[in-house]
Amino acid sequence: MFLIHCHLLDGRKRLKNNEYIRHNKELIYYSPIKGNIKNIKETITLGLHIRSTEEDKKYKRQIEEWKGPIILSVFMESNEVKSNSSYCAYCRITSLTKYNKNVWAYFIYNTEKSNVTQLELKKYLKAFNCSELDKLIEVCNPSSMSLGKKIQEAVNYPINAMRNIIYMEAKSNYVVLSESDQYFSSNFYDNVLILAKKKLKKKYKNALVFRSFEINHPSKIVIKNKKQLNRLIDDGHASEFEQVNSSVNNKTLKLNEWLRSPENEKPSIQYEQPYNNEYWEPQIVTRKDIPLYEETFPYPLDVTTQHRREMCRAGYHFLILNDVFAYHQIDERTSENILFVASVVQGARINSVKAQSMFYKKLNILYPKSKNKCFT
Repeated sequence: MFLIHCHLLDGRKRLKNNEYIRHNKELIYYSPIKGNIKNIKETITLGLHIRSTEEDKKYKRQIEEWKGPIILSVFMESNEVKSNSSYCAYCRITSLTKYNKNVWAYFIYNTEKSNVTQLELKKYLKAFNCSELDKLIEVCNPSSMSLGKKIQEAVNYPINAMRNIIYMEAKSNYVVLSESDQYFSSNFYDNVLILAKKKLKKKYKNALVFRSFEINHPSKIVIKNKKQLNRLIDDGHASEFEQVNSSVNNKTLKLNEWLRSPENEKPSIQYEQPYNNEYWEPQIVTRKDIPLYEETFPYPLDVTTQHRREMCRAGYHFLILNDVFAYHQIDERTSENILFVASVVQGARINSVKAQSMFYKKLNILYPKSKNKCFT
């Protein structure tokens, strides 16, 4: 954690000199797309991690609907800074900034150093004509690769570093991380911001927890409120995320009470959930200065679970929010993704054991008073 903050300070200094920012010994990043920083401190930043060739339709709606600033943490498939990956991501993201002027994009490269400055990259990207659709399709269409190669690339996906860059670069006091296919209820931003200003003061160690649901419906409907959500649940088209997994059933405590209670115009906390289940991965809104994610864990093993355990060790309280929620639509590719993730897990398992052992030793040094607690 200390090393990460050192990288941040070092990066800030070099940014003034128009150089790239070094995150760690493997990753550097640039910010060729920057939003408007006016009146941004008391807002909630939405952080999304994506790949450079990811279709913009996956995150277009979030950019259109989110009322606060957005950070896109973009991992480049190419290690070369001046590349098709950079061109593809730049054109796709800039085409969406017309919907939201508070969008920042950080292009992350898996390389130790670069001789390309921030200004040179920006000039390189602006030289392209993003309206040339044939060219854009060509550069945004990654070459085919074997399953083994896909698995290896997935294991090397630096999701925790991408998340940490979002927290370190956020200009607002509050941050929520999300997936590119996850959407929020219509009252989410306004209600959560009111509670964030009250419950996420620096003197408190709180995290605001929102429930998330999976929607299995033939048409991609927009769910605005609990009334619509309840109707889908009653018809068998929706369930709380991971509810079917008995190992995380504590996540569904007071779910029926939450669902059946009428929506209130005044935002509120339903209850405080003790961290008493080792596999619970609450989705949270927090201050930007929470403990950062441990970057030694291989994706996708333990990337969120271990972070929540550290928050527990650090003394954080998990406050379940009333009324607001997130959801994502299950589509025909969901089953394929599940099988792929299962393959990736097998490839990452060996490295995970060592990372977990070192991580728990670090926690015992940082938080000696909570040793042997929080399933560590």
